[in-house]
Amino acid sequence: MGDAAKAVLAIQYIIERVLQKDICCTLNCDNRSALDCIDTSGGPKLMYLSLKQHFIRSIRETGQIETSWVPSNEQWADILTKPLAGSAFDKLHTLILNDN
Repeated sequence: MGDAAKAVLAIQYIIERVLQKDICCTLNCDNRSALDCIDTSGGPKLMYLSLKQHFIRSIRETGQIETSWVPSNEQWADILTKPLAGSAFDKLHTLILNDN
């Protein structure tokens, strides 16, 4: 999620320069545990996540991005990263291309 947040910030920066106005992007995540880690300190068991977690928490608190949970079957990124069955592929394909 840390790499995705960096990519979102980079794209957001380009869009803001082109449009000459501030925007806020939403980072959708289908992993509730990852979102919970951002909201809590995590303790010693999550020490390796502390820098990424702090980075995402800080850019969210400053209003640069928003985070939201989406169900796995509605996660658009899955069509690019996972082999999907025909029906799941068709559903995401329709969502992305806005075919009705």
